[in-house]
Amino acid sequence: MRMGHIRTTEKYENVFKMDAVMEAIDRLPISEAKETLQNNLSYTDKPRILCLSDYNKILELAGQPKLELNQDEAAIYIDAGFIDTERTEILNEILLGHPKAELDGTSIYLTGEIQTTSMVTDRSITLSFALILPDDRFFYYTQNQYDVYVDAVFDTDTTSDISLMNAFSETNDQLDAIGLSKMNLKYESYLQNMGRQLFYIVAASYITIYLAIIFIVVANTIMGVQFLMNQQNTGRRYQTLARLGATYDTLCKCARKQIQWFMGLPVLVAAISSILGVKALFAGILSYRVEETTHGMLLVSAAMIFLLLVVECLYMTVVKRSSDRYLLTLMQPNREE
Repeated sequence: MRMGHIRTTEKYENVFKMDAVMEAIDRLPISEAKETLQNNLSYTDKPRILCLSDYNKILELAGQPKLELNQDEAAIYIDAGFIDTERTEILNEILLGHPKAELDGTSIYLTGEIQTTSMVTDRSITLSFALILPDDRFFYYTQNQYDVYVDAVFDTDTTSDISLMNAFSETNDQLDAIGLSKMNLKYESYLQNMGRQLFYIVAASYITIYLAIIFIVVANTIMGVQFLMNQQNTGRRYQTLARLGATYDTLCKCARKQIQWFMGLPVLVAAISSILGVKALFAGILSYRVEETTHGMLLVSAAMIFLLLVVECLYMTVVKRSSDRYLLTLMQPNREE
């Protein structure tokens, strides 16, 4: 798979313009999809370019029809992680009009549908935008300076007798025996990518949970100690109220309400902002592949927030009991000489 940049000019800024596409998007009704497209396509002035014949091999391996382009045509490639179904339909409808674009001062016409077939094993390496050009145009614009990637898939006979995991493992052993690393050739299989991504998820989850526990323990300890110290500093006020006839139960209720407001108010604000923040995070960062599971992820997040509220309630209960014990010592009469 040959992939490169525009090498026919030293001025890489604004080497590609597709004003017709942007104008067509501007005429669309106001929507979230329109705003997202305008934002994403505003960074496409210096795209990567792909070789048509190589990309057709990828399509052939994926069991999809090949892409055909004339010398003055180009197709748009956007990885599936950067575009959802709604935005794809919008762009495909615009491309039906064969919009005119400009590549390094030369007019080209955008055609076909948005191409999203993945070309790499590692899902972390994706192309947000690229142009697929006919071979002659590709070699001209890259000036024969391009990167080469090799893709491979298992033959059906290879995985007929053994499992896919064993097939990956045996292939990795064979590649290691060849000594590709000594030849400075990097390779990766789907199994390796899956293991690395799993490690990232587990490590990130562990660190997040660990830091969350540390922060919640420290924060609640500081708040509880601060309230109890302030209560001791104002102990004479409680003694004065007791001498004026206030009972022990009345003082405890008063202190408990103070604790609820002192510790509960910031927790309530944090819980509300967390729910809104998590929802905004899922909407703005997650790819369309997991948009269907956003509702379930929000429920899990809400359950975790509820669990934190339960922990806060337990902390408040501990502080309330400490406050009750301190107030009990103030109710004991002091002997006056």
